[in-house]
Amino acid sequence: MSLKYQEIIKSIDNCPLENEDGTVALYRYVNKPFLKTDFEPQAVIRKPKFSKDCNGWGLSTFKSTKSAHAILNCMPKFMRKKFNAVAKMEVANKDGVKYQTSGDINHYTYFPNDSIDLFSKFVIEDE
Repeated sequence: MSLKYQEIIKSIDNCPLENEDGTVALYRYVNKPFLKTDFEPQAVIRKPKFSKDCNGWGLSTFKSTKSAHAILNCMPKFMRKKFNAVAKMEVANKDGVKYQTSGDINHYTYFPNDSIDLFSKFVIEDE
């Protein structure tokens, strides 16, 4: 399976880590309505800061809506202006690589496959 940003990702040792098997519901804070930047990794948004960081090329996601909302609500005001909703996606093996980020049981890094349309796969939750 080819991932988004595959050429860069393969140049980083052990990136991405092993895929967690099975389907996992993952949550991400986003804009309502979606903006193009809602599904861009930190390595793209904040170049060059995360360009050599494997997890910087994946999407930051959460294992529960509660965790995603908690992070959203703790953001500084200037950041909360950028995000106003939480979206959910059922991520199956065919959708890319996902794994629990080291040290945080609620945080996942998700590397979407190259052909997936994240704008149609992620669904904004009701308030």
